[in-house]
Amino acid sequence: MFDRKQDAGAWEQDQSRKLRAGDLLDPRRGWVTLASIEPVWTESRKRLKRKTQEADASAWAQHTEPEFGRVEIASITEAQVATRVGGLVAGGLSTSTANRYLSTLRSLLAFAVVDGRIPRNAAAVVTLPSGGRGCRGGEFWTPEELDAFARACKGRYAELVKVLGLCGLRWGGLAGLKGR
Repeated sequence: MFDRKQDAGAWEQDQSRKLRAGDLLDPRRGWVTLASIEPVWTESRKRLKRKTQEADASAWAQHTEPEFGRVEIASITEAQVATRVGGLVAGGLSTSTANRYLSTLRSLLAFAVVDGRIPRNAAAVVTLPSGGRGCRGGEFWTPEELDAFARACKGRYAELVKVLGLCGLRWGGLAGLKGR
C-alpha cells in the first residue's frame, strides 16, 4: 500500500490524530450510492419552501441521478463534478440551470459530510464555468462610417447619432440627460 516506511508512519500518525480528535470516519459509510441517501436528504429539507424542493427534485431527476445516482459517494471527485458541470454548460444548458444542478449536488454531499459518510464535499470547490460568454470588446466606427450612418438617419435623429457615436453614450444614457 505504501512505497516507503516513512509514508506508512505518516499515515498512521494522521489516523491516530483523527481518532483522538473524533474526526475519524468509518470508510464503509461512504460506500453507499448517492441515490441511497437522496430520500433521507429530501426528507431533511421539508422545512424549505415548496419551490426550492421542486427545483431540487428536478435537478436531481434530470442531472444528478443520471450521472451520480449509482456512484458511491466516497468515490465522487472534484474533477468528476467539474467535468459534469462544464459538460452541461458546453452542451447548451443555461448557466442558471447548471448552477441549480451544482447547488443540489453540493447540498447532497454536504448532507453526507454532516452524516459522517465522507470527510469533505467534492462539489464545494467547483465553480460554474462562464460558458464562453466573456466580456465583449468595443467595436468602433471610423468617422466616415459614423457620418454615413448619420446621413442615413435623416431628420432630428442625425444629430443624436453623432452625439451617441462621438461621446460613447448609449441610448439610455442620452435619454437620462434629457431631464437635466
